[in-house]
Amino acid sequence: MSILSTMDNLNPHPYSLQRRKFIRWLAMGAAAIGAPALVFNYSNLLKPDATGPEDELIELCGDKALFSIGKRWTENNPAENNLAAIKASLLKGSTIANYDNCNTQQLINFVHAKSKAEFARMETMITDGWVLTQTDCRIAALHFLNHSQNT
Repeated sequence: MSILSTMDNLNPHPYSLQRRKFIRWLAMGAAAIGAPALVFNYSNLLKPDATGPEDELIELCGDKALFSIGKRWTENNPAENNLAAIKASLLKGSTIANYDNCNTQQLINFVHAKSKAEFARMETMITDGWVLTQTDCRIAALHFLNHSQNT
């Protein structure tokens, strides 16, 4: 009996291929979970150089989408189709007295916390393909009204 005929009779270890597949899937899963976290950490979202809460949404959704969302919000909520009403709604529950004369970072932190709390309570809506909170839509409406006043 030759060595080659003996090797033909040997079966490969049944776990070696499954183990390799498992390791590959584990690596792909880690990359799929880790990549978005890295992108979010190194993006400009929630950075202190933002000039207002709308900057974060502009970076996330884009200016055109935010403009469209804001326009739709003002059309569907006639009580909030002016700047004063939207600013008052955004500051509800805050210690900030005046929207225009406040610390920008404090305002951004408050609006972000408010939006995060609404997401946690599942108080979301789908608008133009985006899942947003009412706070996010109000920020978009504020952006829309500011833009339409300036033009």
